[in-house]
Amino acid sequence: MRVLALLLLFPFISCLSAQDTAAVPRRTIPAGYAHTLAFQVDQGATATAVMCSVTIHCQSQSGVKVRLLDTDAKTVLGSGTEQEDQVGGAGTVVVNLQMPARSGRHPLVVILQPVLPGTISCYGSVNTDAGTLAMAGAESTKALVHGLTAPLDMFAVFRQDFDVPADFTSTVEVDYGPTTAPMTFAIEGAGRGLTEIRVYDVTGGDVLLGSITAAPSGIMQTSNSFTTPAYAGSVTLRVQVVGDGFAGDVFWALWLPNDHPVTGLGGNGVSKQVGGAKKEGGSCAAASGGGAAWIAAIVFALFRRRKRRYTPRRD
Repeated sequence: MRVLALLLLFPFISCLSAQDTAAVPRRTIPAGYAHTLAFQVDQGATATAVMCSVTIHCQSQSGVKVRLLDTDAKTVLGSGTEQEDQVGGAGTVVVNLQMPARSGRHPLVVILQPVLPGTISCYGSVNTDAGTLAMAGAESTKALVHGLTAPLDMFAVFRQDFDVPADFTSTVEVDYGPTTAPMTFAIEGAGRGLTEIRVYDVTGGDVLLGSITAAPSGIMQTSNSFTTPAYAGSVTLRVQVVGDGFAGDVFWALWLPNDHPVTGLGGNGVSKQVGGAKKEGGSCAAASGGGAAWIAAIVFALFRRRKRRYTPRRD
């Protein structure tokens, strides 16, 4: 009978062990700032699709905008790589994102910022229906700041308004690690008054890797992925913005694989020294509220029940 009970319970235990949750601690985010959090989702040794969900409770009338991003999928122009939602006052926001079937660890990025002017207080949790989940880091940076930034050293972002023909050059240093291998990345661009955005391999002799182009009207809303030659160690990429002769604005993001962190920024509009921002992290044990704890609790309960039933009382 005991064996039958355990067999009946096993699917339930397996289901619990396949889920995980991590807390988003209470954050106070000033007006004009964005708070970025990174989580590591381990999708296991066998390729598995993972549904991720973030729930954020806002206790301020300024409301909160929540963005959920799969940055590894962005590097290869995957579909459904970003989802967002917001609430205009005090309330709750729930955002869901499907990670594609793959194995290993991949980052899940959560970005929080006020919707209306004012400081907000919010908290919540991130949940997955498979794999394990752990918080990897967090930092606050000015939202919509002009210039070049690298949130959590994971990717590079550039924003700028211009009244004269655009001509901006930025450099991004990337750590390829100790093993020589190529890297696939994506460049995303948006704005007006633009002709194209080009990406060069400086380490390889300032060679053009590729570009994204604007429409004849000068409006850009596009992305593309490119692959560099095989390198190890520090590699420098150069991003050049070319205008069409009119005033406008530009945004670009350089999406990099999670094992290729940004180690340096240079050129026009550097507004953050890489590695200089205060970051918070957490180990799997500290940040994860996953299925292992549930398994331990159920097994412990079963043994206690067995002990109470079959062990004579001694008091």
